[in-house]
Amino acid sequence: MIWWSSHDIDRGLLDFPEREYHLGLFTVDHRPKPAAPALADHLRAGATPTPRPATDLPCPIDLRTEPHRRAEVAPGSRFHAEWVRLRENGPVRISHSTGS
Repeated sequence: MIWWSSHDIDRGLLDFPEREYHLGLFTVDHRPKPAAPALADHLRAGATPTPRPATDLPCPIDLRTEPHRRAEVAPGSRFHAEWVRLRENGPVRISHSTGS
């Protein structure tokens, strides 16, 4: 299991290992990389699995307005550990907490 994103990581976030900046299916400016249409073709060709309902995991911060708090949800944080625990049993939907 990995903590992964659909998009490449913006170089403005300076504390990632070099290899992690280009793992996405889409560029930072939302352009599909070659793997994106290839994955879509592969999925269209196969049987569609029945989706499992996602478990909701409230995120304690909004990274768009509080980017300085990213460490609170980064790998190694309590939030990340909870995401990993929940993800072992199926999909997880991250939502924004309303109380912070």
